[in-house]
Amino acid sequence: MIARVNPQGGETEVVRYGSRYPTPYGITVFETSIIWVDRNLKKVFQASKEPGSTEQPAVIRDNINMLRDVTIYDQRIQPSSAQQLNNNPCLETNGGCAHFCFALPGNQTKKCGCAFGNLGTDNEGCVVSRDDYLIYTTESAVQSLHLDTDDHGLPFPVVNVPGTSVALDFDRTDNRIYFTQSSGAGSSKISFISLSSPTSPPVVVASDLGAPDGIAYDWINKRIYYSDYINQTINSMAVDGTQRSIIAHVPRPRAIMLDPCRGYMYWTDWGTNAKIERSTLGGNFRAEIVNSSLVWPNGLTLDYEEQRLYWADASLQKIERCSLTGANREVIVSTAIYPFAMTMYGQYIYWTDWNTRSIYRANKHDGSDQRVMTQNLPSRPMDVHVLASNKQQQCNSPCQQFNGGCSHICTPGPQGAECQCPSEGRWYLADNKHCIPDNGTRCQEGQFTCMNGRCIRAQWKCDNDNDCGDGSDELERVCGSKNDFQTSVQVQMAAAFIALSAFHTCEPTVFTCGNGRCVPYHYRCDHYNDCGDNSDEVGCLFSPCDPNTEFPCNNGRCISKDYICNGINNCYDNGTSDEQNC
Repeated sequence: MIARVNPQGGETEVVRYGSRYPTPYGITVFETSIIWVDRNLKKVFQASKEPGSTEQPAVIRDNINMLRDVTIYDQRIQPSSAQQLNNNPCLETNGGCAHFCFALPGNQTKKCGCAFGNLGTDNEGCVVSRDDYLIYTTESAVQSLHLDTDDHGLPFPVVNVPGTSVALDFDRTDNRIYFTQSSGAGSSKISFISLSSPTSPPVVVASDLGAPDGIAYDWINKRIYYSDYINQTINSMAVDGTQRSIIAHVPRPRAIMLDPCRGYMYWTDWGTNAKIERSTLGGNFRAEIVNSSLVWPNGLTLDYEEQRLYWADASLQKIERCSLTGANREVIVSTAIYPFAMTMYGQYIYWTDWNTRSIYRANKHDGSDQRVMTQNLPSRPMDVHVLASNKQQQCNSPCQQFNGGCSHICTPGPQGAECQCPSEGRWYLADNKHCIPDNGTRCQEGQFTCMNGRCIRAQWKCDNDNDCGDGSDELERVCGSKNDFQTSVQVQMAAAFIALSAFHTCEPTVFTCGNGRCVPYHYRCDHYNDCGDNSDEVGCLFSPCDPNTEFPCNNGRCISKDYICNGINNCYDNGTSDEQNC
């Protein structure tokens, strides 16, 4: 049967009916005719498009196997003039619409639509969706999906990825999605796409990695953490790929999750003795929190509000949860088939499944209300997250001021800042703060290690004197702000002298300046400001100058009158008093 109906609906009208039309498969309309193909008869027919016509259809082509569809290639099918289109508002410049322009014939009102994202405030432009939505990777792309399963639009366009994409995470503040690309040992990558310009090519952050399987973004301290399967490590780096550090050595690392506000990180290890571990973001206080009844712990996610850790085991085909210390373990979903990655948002957990090539959702407390978010994906779904602002809660970090006192890498821990050294080069962490090039020497207890490796007394740091020679004992990250301290020295020299003398102890054979600096004792009363605050020249008894042969300098020094106005500062004072009024 071949039939037609009005675009607005209504009664169906039969155009052709009967055994002479056994399998009409594809159809098109051209002027007063309809043209269709019949797979069984292997023919292409043409007949009147009007119902009730008794004229026999004409056979245009015969004996064509596997007929599927037909269309007409003719300019009259797609008229383009304003007269032919009744001045359709979409005719010129796409009606001003960024993506799609819609207008019914004879209607001068247009309506814009978006291939991805949402309409902007002008109802013409298209912007990346401002709603919360799912982001996920397949083996070859980064994709997105609305949380409302009835909304089949895309929050942003599909981003095709060379190589195999595995893990992803996001930065809501800077509108970035970071993802890993497996391209072989030593050439795998971490890149990001900017949601401000989602059609622009991805930006590569690092391109010399082993096999980055998991990734997690520290949105407080702006660092990327990732698991490397080939190098068997958990690592971190700055968002530009520099300042890299090894956090832990792990036999078979997979998923990774961060809790930057509490200072902890979690990862799964599917080695011979599968486990889930926890440490600080700097790799300290490492502990196994789940180490039994695990085989392939693939997915991992955190419920920050209820302080629960969720994981998916592909071999045991279930999803479980426990407290952040591993206590109160319970099964949430016992019917998962091959779960790979998972995330949590609101009252639901979401996970990807390799076998069914689908993404699922279920209640986070008991696994009820299970729903398919998407299915029949062209390749295996890998990682999944819900891109939402409230998933990245804000908090203060001990690394925000003076880099936590660290010379290089600062990570927040539960007890405060933790310092790390870059993995490239040979370093040792002195005073738990400063990364010093490792030449084999170590400073003794009670000494401060300068950045140049020199050892000074611990009391000598932050005394307003460059005892190290490279200034590292006076840096802000070592001493904090010194504005108030310097003002105190200038305004109350006597009080500062007492305080600094107690703080900075000089050798008995040297003179202690008012600012705490130590100078040789014979520098005192030599008419020269060796201390920098002139305290070595205070209270000195100088012999009067001979008015016949000597010139009295402003600092009390006596010089020969022959030295006056010779172009040299023989007085050694700041005013060069022997060179004035020459």
